[in-house]
Amino acid sequence: MTWIEVVDTAIKVGLGAMVSGLITYFVAKKHHEHELLKERRKRTETKLIDPIISNLDEHLSLMGFAHGCRFREDGKRPDRDRLWSLAEQEPMILARASSLGDENLVDEYVDFTRTYAKFCQCFGENPSGDDPFTIMKEAAVKAGAILRKLFKIKEGT
Repeated sequence: MTWIEVVDTAIKVGLGAMVSGLITYFVAKKHHEHELLKERRKRTETKLIDPIISNLDEHLSLMGFAHGCRFREDGKRPDRDRLWSLAEQEPMILARASSLGDENLVDEYVDFTRTYAKFCQCFGENPSGDDPFTIMKEAAVKAGAILRKLFKIKEGT
């Protein structure tokens, strides 16, 4: 084997290794960029979705509290201000729901808050006469539909 053959073989092997290394580098870089994008999307959705879920939980919790007050022996009624306190958060929740790109979600949330308002009226100065438990059940079903939609968005399905 002459020195030219040795150099020729070395160049062929080195060039193949270099091409292989470059391809590996670019594939790894693309994969890393994709993972970062996926993580960023997940964090963004979590920042948008988690407050909506918390807000629904707060609404339902207050409804349960108010409904439970009806059965107290001391006749104590729920604090109206406490029941209506969540109204301040509604523009923020509507904006977050809208930014998720599902207009039906916004409509469902508005429908839920209207049901909640109807529930609150049962405990106002001039109670509506509607059955609070029936309205609370209706709100819970609507909240469940919203939660199912949010979890589908969160899971990416």
